[in-house]
Amino acid sequence: MRELSVASWVATIGVGLALFSTWLARRSRNGRGQGRKRFRLSLIVSHLTLGFVGLGAWLAFLATDLSSLKWASAAVLVVVLSLGSVQFNMWRSRRLGRLRATPKSWDLPPLPARDGEIPPEQHFPVAVVVLHGLFAGVTAVFVALVIAGGDKWL
Repeated sequence: MRELSVASWVATIGVGLALFSTWLARRSRNGRGQGRKRFRLSLIVSHLTLGFVGLGAWLAFLATDLSSLKWASAAVLVVVLSLGSVQFNMWRSRRLGRLRATPKSWDLPPLPARDGEIPPEQHFPVAVVVLHGLFAGVTAVFVALVIAGGDKWL
């Protein structure tokens, strides 16, 4: 279970880095000042940085078995999940409003003439966003099971 928690955490960060690279590429292409509703750099960087910090604390816990590291990494994970939920809700609500998408079909293409006005995060592929969220949820479950001693049950 401990290995699965690390693997899912690393997979979550890997998919998150793919989203971050898309965001950076689109941000530099669109220019900093264009697009009115966009994610703040501080929100994205804090989500990403805390994900790495939490993984580091979790790895340290697994290596040392210190209870304080276990709870610190769990607390950081809760903050990371909260920031991710905020980002997902912002992304989804803005996607429905700006890209002619509907709740049933999020992947309608944007109008080409308005491509420069679309915030960078709205270019994320829906499947990748969903995959990132699924990995994050699985990570939270595995971490909770390890904290609860579930790795000893199996």
